[in-house]
Amino acid sequence: MPVAAPARRPGLSLALSSVVTLTITVGCGGTQLDRLEGDPPSTYAYTTPATDRVHPAVDGVQRFLAAMKAGNLDAAFRQLSRDTRQALDDRAAKANLTGTDLLRLGKMPVGNSLQGALPFDPIAVFVVPDVETFQVVPTPADANEQRLNVTGKGGRARELVLKFEGYGWRIHQPALPFPEQP
Repeated sequence: MPVAAPARRPGLSLALSSVVTLTITVGCGGTQLDRLEGDPPSTYAYTTPATDRVHPAVDGVQRFLAAMKAGNLDAAFRQLSRDTRQALDDRAAKANLTGTDLLRLGKMPVGNSLQGALPFDPIAVFVVPDVETFQVVPTPADANEQRLNVTGKGGRARELVLKFEGYGWRIHQPALPFPEQP
């Protein structure tokens, strides 16, 4: 007995083509590919030239800075390494706060209270204010730690350590530069 072909439904094919078009349109705004030497100009909208590339560790620091400036302290906190977040949380817990609270308040408790707390600028503590340049310190390709030399306005410079955790580079400074007791 011959099997009949399924009936066509015009609305279904239109809906599927709309989904495909939407997927392609939405996908175009995503991550761009590295531009290779000799790529034709027609690919430039979808590729990034070598001069525009940013080292992933630099991107991690820039994400921290952008989150701090936007007031998104939860995102800024996530740009710190696990050990650094734990150190902030441990310090904050003594005053019944969280590490994110410390970033929000801009105060570091001394002992177990905010009374007499030390004011601090998280950007100055973890990076430098008004960053002007980043310089990547050469590191073996398989290392899970990266060092960056960062310079701010006025020549203030420091070397940052970043750790690769959770698919990204995180600022690593678990030894907080504040005294434990008054």
